[in-house]
Amino acid sequence: MSVRRAIRRAVAMIEPGHRPAWIALGALSALLALLEMLGAALVFGLVGVVANPGVLTRVPLVGPLLVDFVQANPAVALPALAAGVAGFFLVKNLLLFVEIVFRERTELRTMATISGGLLRGYLRAPYAFHFRRNSAELFRNVDQPFGKDAVLR
Repeated sequence: MSVRRAIRRAVAMIEPGHRPAWIALGALSALLALLEMLGAALVFGLVGVVANPGVLTRVPLVGPLLVDFVQANPAVALPALAAGVAGFFLVKNLLLFVEIVFRERTELRTMATISGGLLRGYLRAPYAFHFRRNSAELFRNVDQPFGKDAVLR
């Protein structure tokens, strides 16, 4: 099975009202993965600058600007670069926090929809259905996706 086909099948299983949130969550997760890679590169670059400040000339696009900044302000350059990397990580981790909150809310909304549909199905079942089933089992089936720590929002 191709990856595209697997993704299409997974998206088809999600209710239409919940699909935009799940697709946005996937895009946000991919963006965060790219930012994580960029963060690792920034840390390695900062270590390289500490070891050899001349390495700045080889940085594409911003290299000449950084060299001019280091030459103009040699005492402030390294702390400023470190603060820039720290600022990047602050923004990245803030975005990660937003992604975690968004993921949790999206999961809970989807589980609530699934459980609500299951409960409606149980309530609409013929009266004899409830004689054949244990009520505790039915309640567990409805409540199971939430676990004991989940809270509906």
